[in-house]
Amino acid sequence: MKQISFEDKMHELDQDSYDQHMADMTLPKRGTCLVDEHIAIMDQAYFDELLDYSLSMPSGVFVGKRWKANLHVIPAWECTKCGNKYVGWEPSFCPDCKENTLKPYKRDPKWVMRSYEKHKDPGLVKNMQREIIVI
Repeated sequence: MKQISFEDKMHELDQDSYDQHMADMTLPKRGTCLVDEHIAIMDQAYFDELLDYSLSMPSGVFVGKRWKANLHVIPAWECTKCGNKYVGWEPSFCPDCKENTLKPYKRDPKWVMRSYEKHKDPGLVKNMQREIIVI
């Protein structure tokens, strides 16, 4: 009897069925999430189960894939002399004062949910981003 691999079985599915299967495997199993064009409202359980890709993009592109990202993960700096604030990876001096007067400051996280969604062109997917509100 010939064994059929998972990959062989996936190739038998049409694209919509494949996308749905992959989304079912990767979406959070607990919690609730409601989305519109700009906002994703979810409970804490759903938020906790979303994978975090704040500094990268997930591998595997298929319609229905969702993940979270913190837009404020890059460090922020404040000049102790002029008070201006900057975002970036450890600058050596204040761009305005031209002096080494920067100190780090903490920003609250700004979480977004990103997802791959159906595109009008069947060969492409849309990469959507929505602000997360946890209730």
